[in-house]
Amino acid sequence: MLGCHFSAYESAEFLGGFLAPWLEYKQKHGLIKISAGHVCFKEFQEMGLPIKSPDNTHKLLEERYKKGDIDYYTFIDKPLTEAEARTEILKPLLEQNIDILWITAPDEIITLSQIEAALEYVKRDPYLIWYRMEMKNLTFSENTYIRGFCPPRIFCNNRGYKIVKFRADDELLYEKNGQIIDYLQLPNKQIPFNICAPLHYSWLDNERSYKKVRYQELRWNPPNGNGCSFKISDNGKLDWNYESFRRAGQSIPELHNIV
Repeated sequence: MLGCHFSAYESAEFLGGFLAPWLEYKQKHGLIKISAGHVCFKEFQEMGLPIKSPDNTHKLLEERYKKGDIDYYTFIDKPLTEAEARTEILKPLLEQNIDILWITAPDEIITLSQIEAALEYVKRDPYLIWYRMEMKNLTFSENTYIRGFCPPRIFCNNRGYKIVKFRADDELLYEKNGQIIDYLQLPNKQIPFNICAPLHYSWLDNERSYKKVRYQELRWNPPNGNGCSFKISDNGKLDWNYESFRRAGQSIPELHNIV
């Protein structure tokens, strides 16, 4: 059984396109449970954002749940961290004893063939526990993307280790023989880029990205980290945060064209 896990806030524009391939997979293969949650993370609430999405994402999720497109729906109305909220969304999937957990988000657009190819790749080596997945991070416009963003996305739950909960945004704790184990200690691999590289509508020059910059600044500005990789420039546009890259000792990423 595959478990698809996602949380959403102000994601109405993506929801239909995001869900479509997962529903195709369900219709074609069955054996998938989709668990969704609507949550305004604690840091967003500290920015003054409301519990309910201004674009009615929460209502759309509820409609999809009642329709049967989503198997489990959690509306979170209290200020939780990402790890706490994601764990709440995870719980019904663990109760179903899923074999594989796929963490995703409404702004990660994938195809049915990519889902199938990635899962076939996971079947090849029964000793690996989790997998990173590189995104085509759409940046500044829908015509250009950067590479290098490879978050953990697929976690096995049937290879001798059991998923317990989230410890951070996309990071899990496992259990084996009563011992809690950080996922980073377990065998892992990256899904090849040519097999599965979802489009990530991450850093377009729009209000959504501006809110994301402010959110990441709250979380990752020094001393907690190197800050956000992007900033809102003096002219109100999205731009590279050169100081963040300098702190991290990294170069500005190359922009690639969508072909």
